[in-house]
Order: sequence, then C-alpha cells, then structure tokens
Amino acid sequence: MSGHLEVLDMKHNNLSGTLPTTFSIGSALRSVNLNGNKLEGKIPRSLENCQRLEVLDLGDNLLNDTFPMWLGTLPALRVLSLRLNKLHGPIRTSGSESMIHSKYCGSLIALHVLNLSHNGLQGPIPQSFGSLSSVESLDLSGNHLVGEIPAQFASLTSFEVLNLSYNHLEGCIPQGNQFHTFENNSYEGNDGLRGFPLSKGCGNDGHDSASEETYARSALERTVEELGHKIMMARRKKQRRQRNYRRKK
Repeated sequence: MSGHLEVLDMKHNNLSGTLPTTFSIGSALRSVNLNGNKLEGKIPRSLENCQRLEVLDLGDNLLNDTFPMWLGTLPALRVLSLRLNKLHGPIRTSGSESMIHSKYCGSLIALHVLNLSHNGLQGPIPQSFGSLSSVESLDLSGNHLVGEIPAQFASLTSFEVLNLSYNHLEGCIPQGNQFHTFENNSYEGNDGLRGFPLSKGCGNDGHDSASEETYARSALERTVEELGHKIMMARRKKQRRQRNYRRKK
C-alpha cells in the first residue's frame, strides 16, 4: 500500500480476513482506522514503514497477537487503540526488558492516547509506562494484568482518563498530581488494590485498613485495662486509709 494516501478510514465495514501486509517505505499515511470489523491474524510489521502515522485504530476486531512493541519506531504516533482484540502475553519485548526502554519503543513517550482494553494481556504494568509523559488517556481495563500500579504514574501530569478496572492488580494506589481526580470505577474489579479513592485504606505506616482496625482495637483494650488498673489501685488506697483510721480510733 503506497502512494499519497494520507487517511485510510474503513471502520465498521464488516471487513474480514487479515490486514494488508504491504505498507511500503515512504508511505504518506497519517491515519489508519479499521475499527469494528472482523479482521484476524497479526498486526503487520510493515506498518513501521509508515513513519508519518499519527493515529492507528485497530480496535474491535479479532487480531491475535502479542503487543507490537515495534510500533515505537513511529515517531509521530499519538493515538494507539488495540482494544477488544485477542492480544496476549506480557507488555514487553524480550526477557525482562521493558518496552519503552528498548531501541524499538522509545518513541511511545509521544503517545496521547493508549487503549489496550479488553484483551488477554498478562503480567505487570511496565514501570516504564511512567515515562509516558504526554499520555492523556490510558485504558488497560479488562485484561489479566497483575502486580502493583507503577509508582512512577504519580509523576505524570497530563492524565485525564485512567482505567485499570477488571485486572488482578494489588497494593497501594499511587497518590499525587492527577490521581486525586480519578474515581472508584478506574480501579473496580481489582480486589487487591487499596488507598484513595477506595474504601480500603493504605496508611503511611504501611498498615491496610484491616491492620489499622486491629491496631485501634488493641489500643482500646489497653486503655480499658489501664483504666481498670487505676480504679483497682484507687480502691485499695481507700481501703488502706479506712484501716488506718480504724486503728487510730
């Protein structure tokens, strides 16, 4: 696919089969929208030839692939939506190397919108997602992601939308910057998460709400015990005074 075509918009056209694999070097494409079709197979590697591409929307199809980390070679990419497909595996390259810190994916820091929701992605959210300094909307909901929300997220100031619901995340929700603007529905379906705005606390001392409740109960028991001890000592003191008084008489 070549020539001077800048916009390819064939969303909701009941297209089937696989994506074209002939995106050529020098392509003028700036926007590809094939959302809402029945396309299968893998995301074609030849898309990396589209160096002017700003929008890639392949959502709501039947694509069966791992996360295409090589899309980071696209310097102008601002919007990436792969929602409602069959993506699987961890969001990384190879080994323990994170996608953004590899020679393939450095340019993803220019993304404004990233939607990978409702796939089969697994493993932790890469800590390097905290380098997505321009991201305004991040949707990772409806996957099988585990572990904690990267603390680096708290340093992001462009966030307007965050959806991490219905995964298997745990630990404390980062606080600061945009995080005070997100509501419960950003995190629902993750039973292990705690901290604002959820009802499960995440205190500064590391106690969760259950630990804090236990601590409060223990403190109350100690107070009652001390009070009982004081009452008993006061009673004994009074009894001693009464005995001394009788002896003097």
